[in-house]
Amino acid sequence: MKDFVYHAHTKVVFGKNADDSVAEQLQQFEAKGVLLHYGLGSAVKSGLIDKIKNHLNDANIKFAELPGVQPNPRLSMVRQGIAICKEQELDFVLAVGGGSVIDSSKAISVGAADSGDVWDFYTKARVPTKRIGLGAIPTIASAGSETSTSSVIRNEEENTKRSLLSNLVRPNFAILNPTLAFGVSKYSLACGVTDIIMHSLDRYFTDEKGTYLTDAISEGIIRTAIKCGLRILKDPTDYDAMANIFWAGSLSHNDITELGKPRDMTVHALERGISGNYDTAHPAGLALLWPNWAKHVYKKDINRFAQYANRVLSVPMDFENPEATAIEGIDKMAEFLRSIGMPTNFKEANISPTDEEIEQIIHFAFLSAPQIGTFYKLSKEDAATILNNARK
Repeated sequence: MKDFVYHAHTKVVFGKNADDSVAEQLQQFEAKGVLLHYGLGSAVKSGLIDKIKNHLNDANIKFAELPGVQPNPRLSMVRQGIAICKEQELDFVLAVGGGSVIDSSKAISVGAADSGDVWDFYTKARVPTKRIGLGAIPTIASAGSETSTSSVIRNEEENTKRSLLSNLVRPNFAILNPTLAFGVSKYSLACGVTDIIMHSLDRYFTDEKGTYLTDAISEGIIRTAIKCGLRILKDPTDYDAMANIFWAGSLSHNDITELGKPRDMTVHALERGISGNYDTAHPAGLALLWPNWAKHVYKKDINRFAQYANRVLSVPMDFENPEATAIEGIDKMAEFLRSIGMPTNFKEANISPTDEEIEQIIHFAFLSAPQIGTFYKLSKEDAATILNNARK
């Protein structure tokens, strides 16, 4: 088990009507002017945005609005938000929506405190050293961006997605009200469940041994996501199931599932070339890649995959032939993903990549290094095999 330093400073306010405390939270963090950043979906249609604006007005908190965030949040909108914050001297960004809204808000928060181009932070040309205040009200359990150190932005001019990883972008506070997701589409809920699972899986399969508690946390999150995910897809108003999904989402990406081990985000790295190129839902891209990645790399640690199959998916352990258990676990994971409407190959995602597009996906995945991953150091040839298998 590796040494680590863990500092998760986001204040979490959880429960029914938790969003009623938004003005109180902003005042606690001394917000003088707020950029209210959101999409145009359920947060608007449900009346949540109007409700939040009323709270801000009642508390005499100055605010401006920037609606219209899309999945795979755009760099152009981030730059627009930065300009608004600077022009109107706003010192806080409040994200209301899904992971895309929160990622976009994170980018705005570091860009508004800087005099250069925010994209430099995503290309690793520069490292951010400060930001303005940041809060999040997620309307769906998904990326866990409300407590994470990560932000992913799409540069639509280049058709690329790049990430910023920094403790600096953990929000000051996150308000989690599970009832806010009651009106979300079942496809979006399925995407959220998938994202939670994939964030946990990318941290579960590593070379580090002896991380018993960290492994158990990951296993518990994934079991919860599967069990409660099926429940909310059957009844989106099942509060207990939705509450557990919301908390699982935050825990899946706040780094607690990687303590004592290296981070391995191989599948995420490969997927950015898919959603960056085709503008597909990020979790759908992860779903179509994971079984194909797993089939390619499982022999690196058969016992690890067999352990996952047994502890998470209840596959009986075949101690004489653990490889059979491992393979059954991979197949059962793919079966679950298909059962909630997620693709497990390009065909199921209605994508027909050309050879040139496969090369482009690989190019984007390997922009920063000749290999990706820590559990299995993936080469470009390995990536080509995985992507081509996903075409079958």
